[in-house]
Amino acid sequence: MKDQAEKLRELVSRVETPKIGGARAIAVVSGKGGVGKSSVSVFLAKSLAARGKKVLIFDGDLGLANLHILLGILPKGTLSQCLKNECKIDAVVHNIAQNIDLIPGGSGDISTNSNLSRVLSDLANLSHNYDYLIIDGGAGIADNTIRLAVSASEVILVMTPDPTSLTDAYAMLKVLHSRKQENVSLLINIAQSENEVEAAKGKLFMLSEKFINFTPKFLGYLPQSKKLTPFFRESLDVLTQQVGDFSAKINAIAAKIDGEKPAENINFFAKFGQIVRGKL
Repeated sequence: MKDQAEKLRELVSRVETPKIGGARAIAVVSGKGGVGKSSVSVFLAKSLAARGKKVLIFDGDLGLANLHILLGILPKGTLSQCLKNECKIDAVVHNIAQNIDLIPGGSGDISTNSNLSRVLSDLANLSHNYDYLIIDGGAGIADNTIRLAVSASEVILVMTPDPTSLTDAYAMLKVLHSRKQENVSLLINIAQSENEVEAAKGKLFMLSEKFINFTPKFLGYLPQSKKLTPFFRESLDVLTQQVGDFSAKINAIAAKIDGEKPAENINFFAKFGQIVRGKL
């Protein structure tokens, strides 16, 4: 029986997609669930959009996609449906706020009947319409999450000060480093104090320096906010909400990202296709 990687390579073996250009691709990942990764993706997109940038959020979790649920929208089409040839790419792109579009991932595994080559080519061309592509990857080190992260120009690794989150973040960092993805920035979320942040950052940096001889950049931290959970739970329009110090800090992080010179701009969807084909 063919494994999923072999099936994916077959699906995209004939596609030729652009290698350069498209949106600046940032994958947001975490070593474990429950660290607020999707909140970071959504509010980072909001902050970049407020700076006049056109942003496409891509829900990269094909198995358990939930961004459309968190944002309280009922998609007219999902990536899974597009892969099954049940809708065209235009039906997958949902405008959710000024300067922000979303591609919902849907649910279900990629099958041998998927039209992955066509969809990747369409998405590669579509990405030229945006300044930023925010990829909300699945939690953990599943193959698809790693492929998405390695395909992006930049990775934001989200963790909390919790010891289990730190351990899982190190595991993610180790895998990314082994796959030659070294443009990784650490973001500590749900922090209660700067001392807690420094302690968690110091432990992760110590582990990475000692065992893999690599240290990620430090992007910053976001404070614990009791307002976020009700917003998502009640399906409120979170993109219209201000969340005190959390909003101020993620706005500062967006300004920092937007002010940096981006990495080499290889088209995310084209590179993902090459990785799936085993060419990278």
